[in-house]
Amino acid sequence: MLLSQSTLFRSALLSVLLLCSGALSAATDCISEPLQARYSISTRHGDHTTTRALELLRYQGLVAHHFADRHITEVWERNATKQARVTRHFDTAQRGIEYASNEIGGAENDDDWSSKVHLISNSRLSSMTLTGSQGSGCKRVEHYHQQQGERSVSLVWRPEQRLIQSLTIEQGDHREHWQLEQQHRRLSDIAAFFKQRMDYQTTDYADIGDNESDPFLLKMIRLGFIKGGASGMYDAEGHALSGGHQH
Repeated sequence: MLLSQSTLFRSALLSVLLLCSGALSAATDCISEPLQARYSISTRHGDHTTTRALELLRYQGLVAHHFADRHITEVWERNATKQARVTRHFDTAQRGIEYASNEIGGAENDDDWSSKVHLISNSRLSSMTLTGSQGSGCKRVEHYHQQQGERSVSLVWRPEQRLIQSLTIEQGDHREHWQLEQQHRRLSDIAAFFKQRMDYQTTDYADIGDNESDPFLLKMIRLGFIKGGASGMYDAEGHALSGGHQH
């Protein structure tokens, strides 16, 4: 099974970037990409608390959401006409499924796309009340709050990087807290991350029906993963992931 032409082109481009990355560096904290940011996400329901991790990576228009504990990476991109596509990579199997714009949900317009790039949509951010700010220039952070009935949302935002520093959502006995644990802009690491996944064997979603004898695809079909496009997220065992980042 051959890689798609777009995947091959992007992989070749990233190979060139890897060779050149030693001469490139981020000159300022203000830039929003290249970026690799790791979040710790804790969720409490009553007395039960769970913690998971999410990595956000951005480079040259590519956006990745990496769920390390579930071995899933989703890589999003848009073409010149703003049509979005996503490849869901199963890192353990080193396989991927590509979804075209007509096969996915949640990235139909600029506002949907902003939720992929920033983990919070532009409309959500603009609906919140700015309560204060600290620092200046590249070091500035902004504090936002929103109260909707019993639901309270607090956000610490890095406007120059368009990056969440912390996010807390509370309603009744439910509390979800996002915390930025670390970030860097090392081009060599970020380019290698994307290239590794672009070297995976991929299958177009539209071609799955012609490849049902493939053991990997057969497993995904049997577990209910391949159904109705990429509007949800599932792990390699077909279990639904709690998205959590569609704020």
